[in-house]
Order: sequence, then structure tokens, then C-alpha cells
Amino acid sequence: MCVRSPSSDTDILIIALNLIEEKHCVLLDSGKEDNRKKVWLNEVGHTEYHHTLIGFHAFTGNDYVSTFFRKNKIVCWKHMAKNENFVEAFSSLGNE
Repeated sequence: MCVRSPSSDTDILIIALNLIEEKHCVLLDSGKEDNRKKVWLNEVGHTEYHHTLIGFHAFTGNDYVSTFFRKNKIVCWKHMAKNENFVEAFSSLGNE
């Protein structure tokens, strides 16, 4: 199956990584023209915090209208990973 995302928005990737069990069967096709990329979901790096992705993404906002726009989500992710209470909260947020 191929999932097409012309906007390259990470929403589709985050949701697919968390909800699709047979990732080896799903090709994510994103971007436009010269910036177009294709990746199999099972080739996306797995993190010990994968269960927090949906909650973290919902909290920090999408790529273009973000609470943390120009504040770097990677910095926020590192803070989250250092605090088990944050890890639990984002995991719950994504699963409830």
C-alpha cells in the first residue's frame, strides 16, 4: 500500500507509525517534485519512546502552526526524554 502526502506534513507519518502494524507493507510517498521522498515505514528509525509520538506531536503542534514553531521540537523531545513523568504523560495523551 502507498500513502501519498504531497505536503510532507509529519502528521501522516506519526499516525501511520503508531497505528499500522504491518509497516513493511506501507510506502510513504511525500513531498513535491525535487523534494519528493519515498520511504517504507519499517525503515523509519525505532525509538524507545515511539509510544509517546502521537501525544508529543499533538502537544507540540504540527509543522506549520506549532506552539513551538522556531523553537526546535528536538530540544523539546530531549527534555521530554529526560523526565519519566513527561514520557508517561505523552504516552497517555497519545493512547487515550
